[in-house]
Amino acid sequence: MSDSRSSEVNNGDVQTLLRHAPFQSFWSARILSTLAVQIQTVAVGWQVYDLTRSAFALGMIGLVQFAPAILLTLVVGQVADRYNRRWIIRICQTLASCIALILAIGSYQGWLTEHIIFALVFVFGIARAFESPSNSAL
Repeated sequence: MSDSRSSEVNNGDVQTLLRHAPFQSFWSARILSTLAVQIQTVAVGWQVYDLTRSAFALGMIGLVQFAPAILLTLVVGQVADRYNRRWIIRICQTLASCIALILAIGSYQGWLTEHIIFALVFVFGIARAFESPSNSAL
């Protein structure tokens, strides 16, 4: 009997949480951010392959984006623990948005090279590395 009560309480808590405006904003932002990252990852990979026709370069894009998470693991955890997590997320989201804008403008105007893309993706990986522990802690 206590199991049914606890599930009723949990169900009520979830419904209350889902009606909470700040939680709705946070959850929506996380979903949209994740969707945007996935779209950008596919688009950047496609563009690098289109520029280079190299499967190796395509694989390197993934590595360059992932490497900062490994290299900065200890640093980003300390930053997430010591500083305001909301500000860390805001800064990282702003940086990621600027990188996406640069990639879009560079693609549209035709001046984007594979080296510029690699540099931008590396900086994007740094922003994601700092954002991830702050997001998880919230």
